[in-house]
Order: sequence, then C-alpha cells, then structure tokens
Amino acid sequence: MPLAAFPEVTGLCINGGGDLQAWTRGDFRWKTGIENPAQPRLLLAIYDLASQALASSGYTYRGQHVTLTGPADLSQVTVLAPDLTFADIWATAGLAMGETAFKEQIAQRRLSGLYARKDGQLALFTEGDLQYVQKA
Repeated sequence: MPLAAFPEVTGLCINGGGDLQAWTRGDFRWKTGIENPAQPRLLLAIYDLASQALASSGYTYRGQHVTLTGPADLSQVTVLAPDLTFADIWATAGLAMGETAFKEQIAQRRLSGLYARKDGQLALFTEGDLQYVQKA
C-alpha cells in the first residue's frame, strides 16, 4: 500500500458495500458498528478493527439474495478475519448454511464474529468459542 509508506498515515480502510478491509499502525483502531438486522438504526456490537477485515451478510438491504443450503434460521452473519475475501466467504456461507452447520464451521475454523437468528437471539464467537447473549 503506497499510502502506508508515509509515517503520518496511521490507518487505512477500504469499504466495499459495507464490508471493510482495514490497516492500522500503532494504537489506532477503526470503530465499526454492526447494525441490528431487525432495527438497522441500532447496533448489535462495536468492533475496534486493527489490521483486519470485517464482512456481514444478511437480508436487511438486499432482501433474499443468498441461495440457502440449510434452514433459513439466520438473519445476519458477521465475520472478522485477517483478509476480506475470507471474511466475506464465511459471512455469506454461514448465512446460507444455517445455524447448526455454521456452528460446526465456527468451531472447526476458529472463526470470530457474530450472528443473529431470525428469532432475535444473538451469538458472539471468538476464535471458535461460541457464546449466546440476550435477544438483540
């Protein structure tokens, strides 16, 4: 990244349709909010991105655009990863495969992020460890 060569540049972020690839130097972080799919003006979580990517897949803005391979029980999936391609693939795949199959992939691939079920239940996952929280 040519801009990263300048010492006064502490952070770069590229946004593609709401998915982000960030680069940071030092203590700088990009504060990134994840919208609630049921109420987009509210946030489910805020992530401090360093040099990493974040991708979300859901139906709030684009409607039903993902071909499902499992039950239609998830309304949104967000994945954090070192690069945007990996994050975007797993956010979309998680939405398509449904909760049961995606939970297996979360554990196996040690994924980080969150997902919202259609019933409003929210699950956070960090390096494969899954934790349910109250309804969004």
